[in-house]
Amino acid sequence: MLPGSSPQPYPTPPSVLELTVDRPYYHNGDLKANVSWIIPEEAFHDESDDIEIIVHWSPEACIADTAADSGLTKVMSSATQENFLILTDLRFDCRYQIRVEPINGRGISGVASNTTLSIPSCNHVHVVGKAKPDCPNTATRLPAEPRRLQYTFLISNSNITARLTWEAPDVEMLLTGYRVIWGLLLQSHGSKMDKGSSLTKVLPKESKSINIGGLMEATTYVAQVQALSRLVPGRIASIQFTTPLLQASRLDPPYHELEASHNDLDRKQENSRKKQEIAAVFATNVFTSTFGSRPDVLLRNAADKQTSKLFTRNLASNFPGCLCLVIFLWVIVDSLLQ
Repeated sequence: MLPGSSPQPYPTPPSVLELTVDRPYYHNGDLKANVSWIIPEEAFHDESDDIEIIVHWSPEACIADTAADSGLTKVMSSATQENFLILTDLRFDCRYQIRVEPINGRGISGVASNTTLSIPSCNHVHVVGKAKPDCPNTATRLPAEPRRLQYTFLISNSNITARLTWEAPDVEMLLTGYRVIWGLLLQSHGSKMDKGSSLTKVLPKESKSINIGGLMEATTYVAQVQALSRLVPGRIASIQFTTPLLQASRLDPPYHELEASHNDLDRKQENSRKKQEIAAVFATNVFTSTFGSRPDVLLRNAADKQTSKLFTRNLASNFPGCLCLVIFLWVIVDSLLQ
C-alpha cells in the first residue's frame, strides 16, 4: 500500500446463484425439504476466505389455528459451508419464507436471496422410506362448502367494491378460518378463473364476509370461498358476478364537449342580440323615412291633431312598400349572421 493512501475495504460477498428448493418429503418421522444454491467464484477474495451460508426459514402462512399453536411463528436458522441444506421441522399446509445469506471469513454479510416453499397436506405429501405419517382420516371430517354465498355491489366515487357474504358449513367444530380467492373469469373456459389475476386472503373463522375493492366496471369475476380446518381444506363454494357499467361515465360528456356546447350557446345568444340591435336601427330608419319623424317624436306629438292626420295619411299610402322593405332588410341581416 502506498504511503498516505487509505486501506482498500474488503469486498462484500456476492449473493448466491440458482437458489432452488426441491419437493418437500416425509422421512423417518420428520417433514423435510432440500434447498441448494451456487456460490459464485468471486466470493472467494483470497485462499484464506471461507464463505459461510446462513439459511433462515419460517412459516409465512398456515392453515392452522395459530392462536393455539405458537410454533407457527418460530424462525429457524442453520449455517453451512456446503452448497445445500436440508430444512427440517416443517409443518403440513404451510407456506415458508426462506432466506439465504452469504457471510465471508471477516464477518461481512452479502445481500440475501429469498424464495418460498409450500408444504402440502399430510395426505398428499411425498413419502421417502417405509415410515408414513399418521394422517387423520379426513373422509368424514372434510369441511363442507360455505352456504348461501352471495354478493352485493358498493359504488362510491366511481370505485366498485363487491361485498361477499356467506354462512358457515353445517359442521363448524373443526373450522379454523376461510380462504377467499377471486380473479377475472376466463371467457374461453366457462367458469374457470384466470390464475394470473387471482388474489387470495385468509380470514379467521369468525368472519363471514369480505369486501373486494378496486374492481373494473362491466367485468366478470369469479370468487371462491373455502372453509379451512386444521387437517385439510374443505370444499369450495364458487360464485360469478359482473360489475355494473357506471352510467355517469357514459352519460356525462367529456369536458371538451361541454366546452364546445357552451361556446355554441354563447355564439347564438350574441347573434340574437346583434339581430335585435340591427333590426331596431333599420326599423327606426324606415319609420323615420316613411313618416317624416322618429317614433319617439311622433309619440310625444300624438296629441296634436295635425300630426296625427299626417301620420295616418303616410301610413296608408306607404304601408305596402314599408312592409316589403322591412322584410327584405331582415332577410339580409339574418343571412349575414348565420
